[in-house]
Amino acid sequence: MYIPPSLSLDVYTSIFDYLESAIDFSVPVMLCGDFNILEISECVTGTRTTQLFNIYTQFLALNNLVQHNSILNRNNRILDLVLTTESLTVTVDKQELTLVTEDNHHPALNIQLELVNLDSVPFVHGTDDLRFNFHRGNLEGLYLSLAGTDWLPVLDAADPTLACEKFNEIIFTNISQCIKCGSKFG
Repeated sequence: MYIPPSLSLDVYTSIFDYLESAIDFSVPVMLCGDFNILEISECVTGTRTTQLFNIYTQFLALNNLVQHNSILNRNNRILDLVLTTESLTVTVDKQELTLVTEDNHHPALNIQLELVNLDSVPFVHGTDDLRFNFHRGNLEGLYLSLAGTDWLPVLDAADPTLACEKFNEIIFTNISQCIKCGSKFG
């Protein structure tokens, strides 16, 4: 999720209202992104309070959300938030080895989400979605294919979105060559 900087309180209120109405917070939820609330790190420590921070904390409280990221950027701010419902266990650390050049405002994060009982998580799949049958796949071929993959398109991508697109494209291509699709979800 990305919220542009310097928005009015009314726009932030509208965004939080929309999220409240669009997302079912009674099931496990994770929201990640650049919320551009510059004062979060100061407000959390109690050295400052603002109207925007109050609106944000009200949104968290009403939806039983917890903010997990405490990694400061080079300006001693936290712009990238990792919000989850209280039922999820999440750890956030600084990722030292990055695929693309790290930007001053957004340190690379290593986010680990622990799902204890996957049967109780209501994952939604389209009825036409095919899934790979890894049980009958050529896993050794997949490993060799990945080991021989040219990762330069990912590493040379200047922007993280393009790097992710290239990464997904490479992974999907490798998997489709070695693993056949099985039954449909549904």
